Amino acid sequence: MKKRLMVILAICICFWSSQALMADIVVTTVEKTITMQDHTTYRKQGTIMVQAAPFLKALGYQVTWQQKEGTLLITPGNIVIKANSRQASVGGSNYYLETAPVVKDGRVYIPLKFFTDFLGYNVTYKEGQISISGTENIGKAGKYEEEISEKRITISAAGDFTLGYYKGQSSGGRFDEVAKANGYAYFMKNVKSIFEEDDLTIVNLEGPLTTRGSAAEKEFAIRGLPEYIKILQLGDIEVVSLANNHSKDYGNVGYTDTKSVLTKNQIGYFGSDQTYYATINDIRVAIIGESAWSNDQGMKNKLKKRITEAKAKADLIIVEFHWGIERENIPNKVQQDLAKYVIDQGAHLVLGSHPHVIQGIGSYKGANIVYSMGNFCFGANKNPDDKDTFIYKETFVLTKDGIVSESNEIIPCSISSVSNRNNYQPKVLTGADKERVLKRIEKYSKGLKN
Repeated sequence: MKKRLMVILAICICFWSSQALMADIVVTTVEKTITMQDHTTYRKQGTIMVQAAPFLKALGYQVTWQQKEGTLLITPGNIVIKANSRQASVGGSNYYLETAPVVKDGRVYIPLKFFTDFLGYNVTYKEGQISISGTENIGKAGKYEEEISEKRITISAAGDFTLGYYKGQSSGGRFDEVAKANGYAYFMKNVKSIFEEDDLTIVNLEGPLTTRGSAAEKEFAIRGLPEYIKILQLGDIEVVSLANNHSKDYGNVGYTDTKSVLTKNQIGYFGSDQTYYATINDIRVAIIGESAWSNDQGMKNKLKKRITEAKAKADLIIVEFHWGIERENIPNKVQQDLAKYVIDQGAHLVLGSHPHVIQGIGSYKGANIVYSMGNFCFGANKNPDDKDTFIYKETFVLTKDGIVSESNEIIPCSISSVSNRNNYQPKVLTGADKERVLKRIEKYSKGLKN
């Protein structure tokens, strides 16, 4: 199908962060001019991603989002795009996008090159302006007609998120007060660009998001408001662990409320009672969570059963444990034994939380073990002595022989952007502080690689 239409799409951009761009869009055709405000464009691993609906509608296409199926229908042209999958259908024939579409904050984003490779327009990007011009030629996508044999996924993981405060915590610099004064985008402002670059961000949500329930009889009973879910959304965090010793600090009702608000806001979760499944870049992912204080046979049997079930449904299996001893930088024997056990059963990556400090990174049979990432956005302590933390990133490739780890990266951070207190705004460390944290991790990792 061809449609002769000259289009110039100019975007006046002011930078919102190093990766995300806030823009006013002016679409000019031979017939009319359309202006749309506050459109979001961002970069994903070097690829410019644009919000699908405003662009396509401005060019005269009809767009239908089928949330249940996770598909975007585009007419004319009979184009079907599926979130988190490079494969698309054009008039009944399969083609492959440069980068898989993603859903962020309920909006579908597609690679800018879609307009060239699928619709046949000329697309240029220069000095913060996007121009689309030429003659439509649906189905041009010759460059991506053959599926790339290797599929990739990049995972980012960070430590403990306590989005709230504990019962009896004094006022003055408390998490809820900081949230009220600064808004929800404040918290992940310094690290959001890193999470935007990956395909999946995983954190440990330690404490329910609820206004209901009674506090458990314990020293630190934590909870936050349900609207704090916006902190995760605005921080580009897609999935959280509920497998920890604070998820039920306000009883089963608080735990249920937390799962409900996560589901309502399209943030995934996993825990001791549920495995998270998703297909991303055509790679099937399973994430298993467990609170593990013992490596007895009962725990191992449970882990074996869960991993066996996941292997039937997923290509990539990640296990996140809540384990270890608080404020200990060296993983104990239980941690080391369970990590190796789940790798023997088929896990490709092991993550850890609970110690509230960083621990070493090990490896076993080619799989990495991140024993503890420490705190990250931690409302339960207004000024911890140890503010060091890190973001862990790993890229996996799905080949004909299975999942292979391609690369990994440690990004040293502080849980606070100021040194004299915890302002709950993590930042990436540079210079001497970056090297100091890397040396700490190296020190704690001695003897953990097999």
